[in-house]
Amino acid sequence: MTDKEKIIAKVNTIANITAYDTNTYIWARTTPTYLKNKYKENYTLGGGNIISTGYIFNAINFLAKVHNILNSSRRIFSDQTSIDNYLELKGDLEKVKLWGKARYFIKKPHLGEINEKESFIRLCQGIDLKNILIIPEEWKNDKNRLGDVWDNWRNKISHMGVQSKGSSSTLDLKYPKTGKSLRNYTKIKDFINSCNEIAITDNRITVEFLVRDIQKIAKYIENLIISKSKTSFEILELIDWIEMTDSEDFYYSLIY
Repeated sequence: MTDKEKIIAKVNTIANITAYDTNTYIWARTTPTYLKNKYKENYTLGGGNIISTGYIFNAINFLAKVHNILNSSRRIFSDQTSIDNYLELKGDLEKVKLWGKARYFIKKPHLGEINEKESFIRLCQGIDLKNILIIPEEWKNDKNRLGDVWDNWRNKISHMGVQSKGSSSTLDLKYPKTGKSLRNYTKIKDFINSCNEIAITDNRITVEFLVRDIQKIAKYIENLIISKSKTSFEILELIDWIEMTDSEDFYYSLIY
């Protein structure tokens, strides 16, 4: 595979694994065991809503960083020079006995570190919100609102285990005419993909719609990668970043 094909494979693999694992919860919620309340109570079953939301946002985090690199004309991630500059500044402040006060306001950079919230905001502003219905279109240019979405759904769940506001919900998967629960997995997926509702609204996230959108985002990024020359600054930066942050030997070949 070419370098670009390897990057595309990584993007799609992360999106697909995330979707497939989350789909397991969607399927489980249609089984007789789950649907019978007595079992639900006895086995203390949840719906996998929070786990799914947090997991999907972790994947979005990766995709957003890739998107950010592909749309930047300068280096946006921390590298060894960033660390060296930090250590030099720390040494200078220690000499004048100011490091004790300044250390709490100066964060040590890590290799490959990128501003995650900024990356998410740029992703939401870059995708076609008529095709990828992750957020309301009117939010696109509201950086504060998009930042709040990131803080509440990604950061809170990742660090506190639950969001601070709103609910992570799932669809009531039933036949519209009969009210009977959908059991056929293919029909469930067809139903979800046919919905034109927003995944993230003011007070709610719908897990099934996040799953619907994660693979569309990956496809959008795949097309963006294809559109770039293999020797373009953005592709070379992306190769450097993946090599810097991925410990698998497979990806070290990207830079040679």
